[in-house]
Amino acid sequence: MRNLFIAECIKLKRKKILLLILVAVAIEAIMIVNRLLSPDYQFIDLYIQDFQPITMGIHTIIIYLIGISIFYDEYKNKTISYVATAPVSPAKFILSKMMIIGALSILQMIVTSVFFGIAFIISSGENSIHLLGFVLFHLLVSSITFTITLVPIMLIIVVLKGNALFSILTTVLYSGIVVIKSGGYFIGNSVVEWLLEYLHPLGNAVLISSRLFQKIVYQFVPNPEIYGMTPVNIDWLLSIGFLIGVSLLCICISIALLKRQNYEL
Repeated sequence: MRNLFIAECIKLKRKKILLLILVAVAIEAIMIVNRLLSPDYQFIDLYIQDFQPITMGIHTIIIYLIGISIFYDEYKNKTISYVATAPVSPAKFILSKMMIIGALSILQMIVTSVFFGIAFIISSGENSIHLLGFVLFHLLVSSITFTITLVPIMLIIVVLKGNALFSILTTVLYSGIVVIKSGGYFIGNSVVEWLLEYLHPLGNAVLISSRLFQKIVYQFVPNPEIYGMTPVNIDWLLSIGFLIGVSLLCICISIALLKRQNYEL
């Protein structure tokens, strides 16, 4: 696995798409600096108003695009055929890809943590150190859970054998239905809401992140209702169980399909 991970790191040198990480860092810096320059700056406002766009928006989009590129290139360059001839099992092949994507996600999280840490220091100790600890924990959890939600997209790419257009369209649909749900279009349909919050990995990750976000806000903000937040209920065991279970199922199907594709090569 170590050699596979190193090989994946070497491949990244040729990927211009990694420049998106620099773009993400620049966007984060601009958002945070803009908040710091406001006359009534408060660290909690930075967390409440800028955290969600950064972690649930920018980070997710960047990781998805890089993930699609990493898997798509194996089909585009026909290096996927080497899995059949080289002593590399489909399981290790998939795991190495997820490891490098996870490493990039953690890297984004570390950069964002540094930004939040600087903003916290500038706040002149107006906030409890526990708040910063919760923020960093939230960043870590979001980094892990949103990376896991890439697994079904990996399965889509394997099923479509690297067809870029359909992979991107399916990914947009996969993500878009959660965005539509967050807009309140499924309110009143408890079955659909439950499916999108627990069985859908991205919806599940959003639910986990939103619940942690709300818990922190309600603990550290005197009047959280001024932000128009609505209660978010979650069954933690059910949520985490479904997130891991659906992801493992997608990985197993991907491995089985890769073996079949290798047999056909």
